[in-house]
This record gives sequence, C-alpha cells and structure tokens, in this order.
Amino acid sequence: NANAGEENCQVVTEVYLPLQADIGRIRQTALEAAQVSRHVFINKPVVVLVTQENVGQRILLKLKVTAYVNDLRNEFLFQSEITEVLTKEFASFYSDTDPL
Repeated sequence: NANAGEENCQVVTEVYLPLQADIGRIRQTALEAAQVSRHVFINKPVVVLVTQENVGQRILLKLKVTAYVNDLRNEFLFQSEITEVLTKEFASFYSDTDPL
C-alpha cells in the first residue's frame, strides 16, 4: 500500500490524441480540468506530461495527467472525468473516417 494509510492516492489518467493536436492547449485544458475536479486533492501537485507513442500503424500523442484524488473511492470517477473533458474539448481532431 503506497499511501501509507492516507485516504488520498495518486492517479494517472492516459488519453491519446492525434499528432496535429495543439500541445499547449492540451496541457492547459488537462491541467485546468484536474485542478477544478471535485475529486482532486488540492494540496498535492498535478502533473501533465505529453509523449508520442506508436499505436498500431499510427503515432499518437499520449497525454498523462497525474494527480491525487481526495478519496481512494474516487480514482475511477476522476479518470473518467478527465477523459470526458479532454475528449469533448478535442473532438474536432477526430473524423468519422479516421477512428483511433
């Protein structure tokens, strides 16, 4: 148990986006979404990392949002919330003919 009895825990949320996505906008949106989440533990840092990863035949941006949730039971709610916010924000990068 890495929390040493604390009720908050670190959560990593990963989202994949096309290479043409605006990295600065992605980072800012992800950071803001995590910071205002009702599930985040505000006394710990939020970190947003962007890398590239081969997925099948494509190279995609891999966004990792690392934050602490205020309660262990909120881990998956937080991941879902961040994924939903980023998917809605960057839906314009996807087309019906080019699914990920």
